Amino acid sequence: MHQFLSPLSNRRSDVYGGSLQNRCRFALEITEAMRQAIPPDKVLAIRLSATDWMEGGRTPEETVQLVTWAKDLGLDHADISTGGLVPEAEVPVGPLYQVPFAAQVKREAGICTNAVGLINSADDAERLVALGEVDAVMVGRGFMRNPHFPTEWAAALGADLANVVPPQYSMARWARYAPGRAGELAKQ
Repeated sequence: MHQFLSPLSNRRSDVYGGSLQNRCRFALEITEAMRQAIPPDKVLAIRLSATDWMEGGRTPEETVQLVTWAKDLGLDHADISTGGLVPEAEVPVGPLYQVPFAAQVKREAGICTNAVGLINSADDAERLVALGEVDAVMVGRGFMRNPHFPTEWAAALGADLANVVPPQYSMARWARYAPGRAGELAKQ
């Protein structure tokens, strides 16, 4: 879908190319069709790259406009990322580098928004949500590196994990070392 949205890749001369409205047409048609296809009590979300990080590419302001139009069609949530279209883009990767784009969409489009992009600590995630910059954070790479990070972050934020982790998890730890005796060992 982003190939339609970005002027770097959309070279069409029909109703799906040229102006911002035309480049957004496909995404808006998908939004409208999805909203009609799913029950009204189910969340309709979209993931967008807010910028191409290239001169002449997609801008954050264009993303805000698309999200505003899509919200009018029933969009509930925007998952905001950046880049990924052209390999020569110079992306200033660093902690929280994509957060300002998600915050801008939330603020200007008035929609539930989440941020991504090197959100590396529970404190950062908590602060972003507590301050109202975004409504949620999504963490992909951190989870791939450490599948236990959700419980580690919860503990770092003071959550009581005593009744959160299912007992089967502790049994699974032993299953690797003593097949057939996991339940017995977990009780010890």
